[in-house]
Amino acid sequence: MRALFEAVPKSAGVSFGVFRFSGRAFKAPYHYHPEIEITLVLSGRGDLVVGDFLGHFQPGDMII
Repeated sequence: MRALFEAVPKSAGVSFGVFRFSGRAFKAPYHYHPEIEITLVLSGRGDLVVGDFLGHFQPGDMII
């Protein structure tokens, strides 16, 4: 599987952004970007791929 470049939207004078995803399924393509991404899992479970790490996520996990 090949990683896709994700262009993270930026606003002038803003140092970070907050996005909330909700719904029955969270689907994100395998991607990369130069920014740091922090994800807090509030509900749900699934498989996780970050760099060369393969694992699972569950409520309460914070992924950087």
